[in-house]
Amino acid sequence: MNEQITASRGDPLRWKLGLYSLAMSLAVTCLLVPYHWLRRFKGCEDHQALSQLLGAPPVELPQSLDLIIHAVSAGEMVAAGAIIHQLQSLRPDLRIWLTTGNAVGFDMARTLRAELPCIRGVSWLPWDRWGAINGWVKQLSPQALIVVETELWPNLFNACRHHGVALALVNGRLYPRDLWKYRLIRGFMSQVLGCPRWLGLQDEEERHRFLDIGADPRRITILGNAKSAMRPLSVRAPVLAWEANGHPPRLIVAGSTHPPEEAWLMDLLPGLRDAFPGTCLVLAPRHVHHAARLTKYAQSAGLRCSRLSLDNWQREAWDVLILDRMGELAPFYSGAEVVVMGGSLGNFGGHNFLEPAWFARPILVGPHLDHFANLAERFLSQDALYLARDREEIPLRLTELLGNPVMASDLGRKAYECAVKEGEGAGGYGQAILGLLNGRSVLPHENL
Repeated sequence: MNEQITASRGDPLRWKLGLYSLAMSLAVTCLLVPYHWLRRFKGCEDHQALSQLLGAPPVELPQSLDLIIHAVSAGEMVAAGAIIHQLQSLRPDLRIWLTTGNAVGFDMARTLRAELPCIRGVSWLPWDRWGAINGWVKQLSPQALIVVETELWPNLFNACRHHGVALALVNGRLYPRDLWKYRLIRGFMSQVLGCPRWLGLQDEEERHRFLDIGADPRRITILGNAKSAMRPLSVRAPVLAWEANGHPPRLIVAGSTHPPEEAWLMDLLPGLRDAFPGTCLVLAPRHVHHAARLTKYAQSAGLRCSRLSLDNWQREAWDVLILDRMGELAPFYSGAEVVVMGGSLGNFGGHNFLEPAWFARPILVGPHLDHFANLAERFLSQDALYLARDREEIPLRLTELLGNPVMASDLGRKAYECAVKEGEGAGGYGQAILGLLNGRSVLPHENL
């Protein structure tokens, strides 16, 4: 491999980046490219994705860019959207390019582009091989590059340093289950984390985690969770032109679900419908390509099933509705009697429950909230979430919420109040990024 490492010859980062780059190149050749071709054969990947992942610049690239923002998952893209909303209100003339690394993130990025004129385009970030990423940064040549949450790519960071591109991390977090991996390479991570001008983290606990893997405390500032700063747009609950056995539909909306959570909820539905006529289930799987499998399961269980992509889903009665398109949850959250937060019933670490909280919906969560442990602790301390401690408690908790509208309304009100409080502390990312673009070298909290 003839990849050049840009750190100086005496820089200890140089040989570590060389080993990392070799490992990354082998992973791309032997694993990522074959996997991508397999997904493309199954129709799960865009045909232009591979060339961009290998380093080709986007075709529609504008002549100059102020800012590139990189986010991968659905949750990270939500955080990116919240920050871009802040930036557009502060500087409507900004030219922002949005990059991602998977199909779900790409679809959400295109949705954001349709909503926010300051986003000039969307593309895939190349895999983190030195030759590809260095050429990509050089060709796009933004003033600044922002990475969201856990996107700690050594060659990307080093390429920004080499080309004088101001770099920052926003909404920074480290998953507890991954912390040990970073500790094993603490010396290397310390040098990688020396590339960003500053690290904007979600809370004090994240600060301790980043310090634990070698971050410079002088580069760290606490700016809160960006997702909590973005109120959902005003939306209307879907109008259903039918009744469920003579009763208006009562929606249980389960967001960001994983298997076997969907099966658990569908198995409970007949009993809930007997106790509470009109009860229907809306499932939003975390990965929409599971929609066909979920449809088959619902039908095998004797449930009438529809999908959002079908024209008749609002006119014909169903027991289960599968949301098989991304970005469609907000209207259903706004019309839900109960929201069930996926990823928390099964052992998947949980998903962000701030969006239904903004709609003042009662939110049922399971015991697996590792990814949002601090936020969940604050909500639970205010009785703003309803906890099912295990699978056996799920039907009991749903029965209590459906059978006690006053209690459910009180839970929703408390969830909204907690969301407002969380949002008050996370509105500074836009100003911090503008300071980065203006060449300020001090930390964001010294400017705000």
